Amino acid sequence: MIQIKEGFLFCLSEPFRQFKIGDSYIPKSFYKTVGRLEKEGLIKKIKKKKEVHLRLTEQGKGFINKHRKSVLRASPAWDKKWRIVIFDIPENERNLRDRLRRYLKTLGYGNVQRSIWISPHDFTKIIRRYAEKMKLFEYIFQITAENFQGFSEAMLVEKFWDIKEIDRKYLKLIERYQKKKKQLEGMIKNSPGRKDISNKIFYEYLLWDYRDILNKDPHLPPELLPSDWGGDQARQFVKSFLQS
Repeated sequence: MIQIKEGFLFCLSEPFRQFKIGDSYIPKSFYKTVGRLEKEGLIKKIKKKKEVHLRLTEQGKGFINKHRKSVLRASPAWDKKWRIVIFDIPENERNLRDRLRRYLKTLGYGNVQRSIWISPHDFTKIIRRYAEKMKLFEYIFQITAENFQGFSEAMLVEKFWDIKEIDRKYLKLIERYQKKKKQLEGMIKNSPGRKDISNKIFYEYLLWDYRDILNKDPHLPPELLPSDWGGDQARQFVKSFLQS
């Protein structure tokens, strides 16, 4: 919900009212999202002549700023334990079973087998609430383990997460925006009066693309990642624009 909510609000914020970014909403999804965000006090409708305009409220702006800052935080310390989710959901509940798999993947769990998932992070309470909400409590089991016989930590990471592909995406992001930065600097020389707005647009685009990769990143502890991890480089790269 946060990803959808922030993405929608983000498109209403300056300067993105002028730009088309990301995938378009289908009408039903659009109106449903508008209604929910208006009810939560994050946006408001303003009528101008015969048109209805959407504006961020102060609460909506605060929501965006909060989550922009959160994407630049490093992962919390790891307690060296692994959390395993095992489920055995009946075939007549296949839809709920598939939804659970998608939910676990969203949380960053690695897929051991179709019904066995693993994470170094403690999502025990979150999984329990999800199971209760979806009436799946009797089918989902959670286990905490400290080690795996026959598997090193590096082997576990390589086997259950596509870390190399995510690392490649982070490095590609840096490479692409380094080129864009040079292009931006050339544009500012020709139009110095647009420096502030140009820098703002550039940073928002960078943050948008960075978040897209973050949503696919399982956010494994530093101990489980390579020393030259692209995610660390990308976070510092994004921070450098925020501080400049």
